[in-house]
Amino acid sequence: MTIIKDIHAYLKDEGITDIYRSKAPVGVENVIWIVESPSPTPNPAIGYYEQNLDFWCRFRLTDSGRTALEAIETILHRKESYDTTNFHIYLSALNNLITDMGEDIEGRKLYQLSMRFIYREQS
Repeated sequence: MTIIKDIHAYLKDEGITDIYRSKAPVGVENVIWIVESPSPTPNPAIGYYEQNLDFWCRFRLTDSGRTALEAIETILHRKESYDTTNFHIYLSALNNLITDMGEDIEGRKLYQLSMRFIYREQS
């Protein structure tokens, strides 16, 4: 049970409007997108999931890109016991600090932030 759709919707509800899932749109200059990254294998005996999501951003201005990911960090890091449409999240926390990933071919700055989500399906 992947949580990417729910986190995408949750962040939109929290005011992060220029955010996409799986890939960045070609025609958008300043953008954030979420991708699934390798996560631990679920253990059905325990009844919860752990999933890592990577948040990427591409911005023309360096400070704007870092600020965009800092906003996501502020909303989700060390957040405990909250609900999305389909899941109850026990904890969301950073896997790493915001990482400078260089520039794309058009010279726009790239940053990445990885987070882990521990959750179960809503019952």
